[in-house]
Amino acid sequence: MRKRWDEWQQDINARQRNIVFPDTAQNEARLWRNLATGKQKLTIVQAIGIALMFLLLLAIFLSEAVHRFTFGTSGPLFDRLVATFLPWAFPLGFFIVFLIVLRWRVRRALLSEKRRIR
Repeated sequence: MRKRWDEWQQDINARQRNIVFPDTAQNEARLWRNLATGKQKLTIVQAIGIALMFLLLLAIFLSEAVHRFTFGTSGPLFDRLVATFLPWAFPLGFFIVFLIVLRWRVRRALLSEKRRIR
């Protein structure tokens, strides 16, 4: 039992090292792999926290959209919709493209790591 405890402690210490590049890369890869697989379930507190952050962002977005739609512009409906949502389209589009490229790079790195180990 003592040997298992020592091995577990060494494993934890090895995973927490963030001093040199290979360790940080392994820890980041582990983080993204765990997020991508979703094997570990979120706790109730984590789920509530994520839901509250999402609801806060949604409330900010909707209040800004309602304000712009009703008070910021006038004219035809299409022009008001464009004026309301176009400023959000570019940052959201950039963010989505960034996340897609990031996911592609992480998957590519993980696949090359698997091939290198074999």
